[in-house]
Amino acid sequence: MIESILSVEICIFLSLLFPAAAAFGNVLLRNQPDLRDGMTFVAAILTFGSVVAVVSGSGASTVESISLIDVFPGLAIAFHVE
Repeated sequence: MIESILSVEICIFLSLLFPAAAAFGNVLLRNQPDLRDGMTFVAAILTFGSVVAVVSGSGASTVESISLIDVFPGLAIAFHVE
């Protein structure tokens, strides 16, 4: 169901974005431990869901990838799911 709403490339990006947002949120909520722990738990659930969507969205013979940035011509920071 998730893979029909979001493409695999977006799910790969979200699986990187959720932990980064959680790290930033932990810094912002450092003085409120209950909110910080709740936000971390929600981020973990969202990360798990996005990874499951990536795994279920890519078939046995397909290769999905996302390129984040081109450092130099021909050299990119990219992620591939096989």
